[in-house]
Amino acid sequence: EYVDHASSVALIIKSIAPDATLYCAAYGVTAGSVIESIEWLIDQGVNVISISLSLGEFANIYGDTAKWLDHIALDHFVSIVLAAGNKGDTNPGEVYEATLSYNSIVVGSVNVRGKISATSSYTSMTFAEGSRPDISAPGGNVQPIGMSYTSDGTSIAAPMVAGAVALLLYQEPDFVYYPDTIKAILAANISLSHNFDRYVTWPLNSDNGYELFRRMSEIAHG
Repeated sequence: EYVDHASSVALIIKSIAPDATLYCAAYGVTAGSVIESIEWLIDQGVNVISISLSLGEFANIYGDTAKWLDHIALDHFVSIVLAAGNKGDTNPGEVYEATLSYNSIVVGSVNVRGKISATSSYTSMTFAEGSRPDISAPGGNVQPIGMSYTSDGTSIAAPMVAGAVALLLYQEPDFVYYPDTIKAILAANISLSHNFDRYVTWPLNSDNGYELFRRMSEIAHG
C-alpha cells in the first residue's frame, strides 16, 4: 500500500490518465532544489508537470519564481499545474508566489458538497495580478485507486487536472506547443461558485477524468 504524498499524487494521475508515463522528481527544502527538480523533468521531455507543494514566498507578489515558471511553460512547451495551497482559512486572500505565474494552471480544492474548501488558498476577484485559482477540482475525501485511506487538499485536486491535461495532449498532440491554449480550454469549462466568488468545475473524481477530457475536447474542436 502506498502511504506518502507523492504516491497519492501519482496514483490520481494514473487513475485519470492510465497510459501516461510518470516521472517523480525528489526535492529538498529550498526553492533552488525544487527548480533543479523541474529542470530535470524538462530534460526528460515531459509535457505536463504537476506541482503539489508550496513554491516561493507566501505573498501576493509576482516575483522571480512565478516569472521563471512563465518562462518554462512557454519556452519549453510544458503545461504546469500548480496546487493553489491550503491556507484559505488562515491567510484569506493570499497565495504563494509561484501561483501568480500567468501561464501555469492553478488549481483550488472543492469539498464533497461541491463547494470551495475552506482551506483552499485564493486571491480576490479584483486582485491586480489576476484572481487565483484558475480552476478547482475535488480535493475532499478523495481515495486514489490503490490506497485504503482518503486524502484532502489542493495537492490532491491538482493531479486530477494534470491527468485531464495529459488526456487532452494524448488526443491532440499539437496542443503541447500551446500551454496557454490548454489553460484557456480549461477556463472555458468552469462555472461560477457562490462561495467566495471563486470558480469550480463540474464533479470530477479520481476514478474517471474522462468527463473533463470530453468537455475539453468538445471546446477544442468547436
